[in-house]
Amino acid sequence: ICNSFYGLRGCGGLKEVRSVLGALLPHLQRCTSLDSQGIANGLYGLQSCVDSPELNAVFEAFVPKIMSCERELQHFEVCMAVHGLSKCTEACAGALAVVEALKPHLAAVARTPSRRNLARNLQLAFEGLRGLGSGAAVTRALETLAPHVERAAEMECLPPETQSLLREVLAPISSSGMQRLLRLLGGGPSEEG
Repeated sequence: ICNSFYGLRGCGGLKEVRSVLGALLPHLQRCTSLDSQGIANGLYGLQSCVDSPELNAVFEAFVPKIMSCERELQHFEVCMAVHGLSKCTEACAGALAVVEALKPHLAAVARTPSRRNLARNLQLAFEGLRGLGSGAAVTRALETLAPHVERAAEMECLPPETQSLLREVLAPISSSGMQRLLRLLGGGPSEEG
């Protein structure tokens, strides 16, 4: 079933996608469990789908699968999964529920083996979080990602476009930790200002 969702990754703008999502939903709901690769691939495939009742229902069906996954998602899997939320807005409750369910897996980003992969993983994750607002689920996800952003900034491995994306996502979050990260990335007022 997850390969079916993965196959939609470039089709999100088509009106027929809503019908396909609706047809796939009962099959996803009947799955008793999914492995980490299936979760990552399935959610990643939804990256071009826009908010709709069908997409929301699919995300809600993924939540218990994520929560019951026996193996923690690996660093690239969790970032692929979050990236699948790329076209969603904070109005999509299912997308926010997915972020909440994935939060414990975000710690896996610490195990990213190289500078280049760390930058790429952060790019994927932040692209997925970009449209989801500054609510509690997104703030908690960003707090989990914060040490990895700090490490990437210290390693100077973030390309300018990735830094710009991270600043865009962090700017509306008012917590002191996120504002400190924003300053570290060259955005926001200085400590003195």
